[in-house]
Amino acid sequence: MASSTAASLSVAKCYAADLYPVTTGSLRVNQFVQPAAPVCPVAVCLSGGGSRALAAAIGQLQAFETLQANGRSLLSQVKAISTVSGGSWIGVPFVYLEDLSDVDFLGSYLAPGELTLSNISNLPPQSIGIQITNEFSVPALAIKALLLHHEGVPADMLWQTLLGLHVLAPYGLFTHGQQPPFTPNSFFSLDSARLQSVEQQGFPGGEDQNASLAGETSNLVAAPTGQQRPFLVCNTAMTVQAQPSGAILLAPVQITPVLTGIIGQPAATDTNGLAVGGGGVESFAFNSTPQAVSRTTVLTGQERQWALADAVGSSSAFFAARLAQRFAEWRADPLLFAADLGVHGPPAVDFFARREVIQAPVLPPAAELTADLSSLDAIVPRYTYWPVSNVPVGQNLKTSDFTDGGSLENTGIAAMLAYSDVSTIIALVNSMTKMEPGDNNWIVVDQMIPPLFGMQPYNKKTGSYCPYQDADKPTLPDFRNNCVFEPISASGKNMFVDLLQGLWAASGGDYSGAAIYKQTLNTVENPWFGVAGNRTVTVVWVYLEYNRAWHDEINDPWVRLEADALRVKTFPHYSTLDTQLNAREINLLANLTAWTVQSNASVFEGLFTALDQTASPIRP
Repeated sequence: MASSTAASLSVAKCYAADLYPVTTGSLRVNQFVQPAAPVCPVAVCLSGGGSRALAAAIGQLQAFETLQANGRSLLSQVKAISTVSGGSWIGVPFVYLEDLSDVDFLGSYLAPGELTLSNISNLPPQSIGIQITNEFSVPALAIKALLLHHEGVPADMLWQTLLGLHVLAPYGLFTHGQQPPFTPNSFFSLDSARLQSVEQQGFPGGEDQNASLAGETSNLVAAPTGQQRPFLVCNTAMTVQAQPSGAILLAPVQITPVLTGIIGQPAATDTNGLAVGGGGVESFAFNSTPQAVSRTTVLTGQERQWALADAVGSSSAFFAARLAQRFAEWRADPLLFAADLGVHGPPAVDFFARREVIQAPVLPPAAELTADLSSLDAIVPRYTYWPVSNVPVGQNLKTSDFTDGGSLENTGIAAMLAYSDVSTIIALVNSMTKMEPGDNNWIVVDQMIPPLFGMQPYNKKTGSYCPYQDADKPTLPDFRNNCVFEPISASGKNMFVDLLQGLWAASGGDYSGAAIYKQTLNTVENPWFGVAGNRTVTVVWVYLEYNRAWHDEINDPWVRLEADALRVKTFPHYSTLDTQLNAREINLLANLTAWTVQSNASVFEGLFTALDQTASPIRP
């Protein structure tokens, strides 16, 4: 089984934490959140896709902030938000951001006719978009990772530290020790009431173990005036061993402001041989070793608390694997390493100095870095996991490998369906796959959509989609546990085919319209994700696709030329490995996605008619 054999997490201090046992169908957002203002049972899902997904989400969130219903913005009435990978790069700071306006963070929506070459060439100085425009390419990030490792950051914390510095630190959401290894020294929670409960928590028969948390930096969900931040579900995945087959697969891990864990009940065991799933532990206490348990309270040993950098980094751990690949390329080709070091080394040192991490004004000697490179192996995040349903008190636990949430389910839909009080989902599928006709009258879409209906991704060799059920050698076997929607409705309609045809028809069949399609779907029971069956939900699919109608509304000929030039370079479907985008690429992609939502305002505004005012938080 692919996992670390390292010894269990060393214990610096013990803390008391709540356990949240979850049975299929029992999870509700209303267990945790008392809205300051009425919300609707609507969730937004921000798919993965690196910087492409981030840029697309900028525009989509701009549009939901602009559109109105019930006298308020749609965004302020969203009940929950599910994020994956690149979607987490924007979703997590958005939910936790304080003391900065949404306009500063997202920018303002402009109609396509208002675009000029000047305004698409610039980003607000504090925008999330600007964080990926400079020295954010794979080689640049790899050089930064190597320098961090040279300073003492462990391999399995390199990616989380990098992401913390790039997308969280500019907003005060990443604090760390001032000496190597620059370990995160903050934790996150829901609100001041929840934080107070955490700080006052104690284990039966003991003292107030958590009193010291009052002196630690804590990040709370933002509460901007007149707005309501949605409940965050940030998605990552953990390597497990399926039972009884023994196959190495991935299990979904939810990270929320209240609990973190595998909330479903997959038929699988972790690296310690324990059956996984069944709920989560209070998020600050994830990555710990249980010392004692009493009912729904656990006494945990931790070196530090679970931080937002851990959430964002593990959710997008695909890129950690890509950095490891770059390290291997450098070991095989010293000239490539020398070239990358020469180009990206000085800016990296300057970046760390500005972030108050590495203070050295010059690069370390190349020979020292080469020695570090030779010892640097895989940098996948590793954490100590244990199941809530079977707390392993006093055991010497091995760490588990965590990987990108998108390596298992890139839309974020399956995780959101675990919440029984979410009845409508806006699925923002910001894919690198262009929707287009395939063989045998099939429409080719992103590989993450078919598994939600129990189908394998499109097979170019056979020119078709095939079911996972009874498949001996399925494509991408991790996805075979992703089915959450009934493929065939009660009336006999094939709902996957209906979706393909609906999206293609909405696009005009020639990219003249917006690829948006609304479906009413029934769920099937899915123990891997904790989804109950026989629920009826509304899903509005928004597929990232070029739109000629948007292009036609651009008045400035220079902007049109820029859009045409970018389309030759695969706009809007930039590769997920294109991590560094420039201001024009970001602004045009965001404008396309914002206009796509804006031009279909009635579809989205119509989802916000049923207010949910029944939230009543309960203790676990």
